[in-house]
Amino acid sequence: MPHRFECDGIGTHWWFEILDNTYPDGIEQRVKEAITQFDDKYSRFKPTSYVGQLNDSKRLSSPPPELVRMFRFAKQMYEVSGGAFDMSVGGELHAKGYGSRKLAAP
Repeated sequence: MPHRFECDGIGTHWWFEILDNTYPDGIEQRVKEAITQFDDKYSRFKPTSYVGQLNDSKRLSSPPPELVRMFRFAKQMYEVSGGAFDMSVGGELHAKGYGSRKLAAP
């Protein structure tokens, strides 16, 4: 029987199912920790995250390479999708009432 677990993070609810009946020790905790670490670094709802700092000050003096790669990938997806994918949609979402009003940024 597959093993399942759920958790919340990064603004959504996650559901995991391990289908091959292997279940590494501590996997739930490791997954939850990875989600929390990513959320702490990149959530637009946390003023201390890189995205929160960027929304507040409009610049980061030393962005981590991982963030730069994400931005490059997002720009590439914006270009190849003809603008259908746009990671800068947060300001528009705020304008429509989604998320924290105090963290709204274009």
